[in-house]
Amino acid sequence: MLSLVIFPKRVSVCFIQGKHLPDPDHLLVGDGNQVRFIRLDPQAAILDTPPLRALVSEAIALRRNAVRRQAPAGDPFDQPKAATPPLELLGCSAPVESGYA
Repeated sequence: MLSLVIFPKRVSVCFIQGKHLPDPDHLLVGDGNQVRFIRLDPQAAILDTPPLRALVSEAIALRRNAVRRQAPAGDPFDQPKAATPPLELLGCSAPVESGYA
């Protein structure tokens, strides 16, 4: 789904299936087969912006749909449940609209 990559002089948010995410604001960088990333500015202000929230929500939905396609009948992923807003885990205050129950 996504990960934080910490280098000595910068931090990036990597979207593992970033190639498949809609990116109308052209935030994602990279031209590999799958992974795209965003370099964080020193204050990480981009973490609390609507375009990044949309990318995180899309990444969650993409992964969740992939898991559902592979899940056997009666799997817990078939049951709707509330999602933990991932940006709150990164210290952002506003919830992320994930697009699924």
